[in-house]
Amino acid sequence: MYYRITALYFDAVRRDEFIAQADNVRDEMKGISCIQSVTIVETSEGEAIGMATYDTQENADAATPQVQQILGGLSTFFTAPPMQKTSPVMWSM
Repeated sequence: MYYRITALYFDAVRRDEFIAQADNVRDEMKGISCIQSVTIVETSEGEAIGMATYDTQENADAATPQVQQILGGLSTFFTAPPMQKTSPVMWSM
């Protein structure tokens, strides 16, 4: 498995709108080739971590343009650019 981890900084006042827009692009996210799951965890007010699971690094890399397009559609909620890292699983339980 391979992960794309994205730090998100958003306008906390617009949190519900952000979630509604994420719901609106759910099918688009599901349509990303070989994506297994997407989870967003709110880590503090106005901050969240997004975790997308892929089967391989190649498929995660190939999905990058589509992921950037989706994030662009959410950009009106961001207070700073998203910061992304990708990495294979080091340990799992």
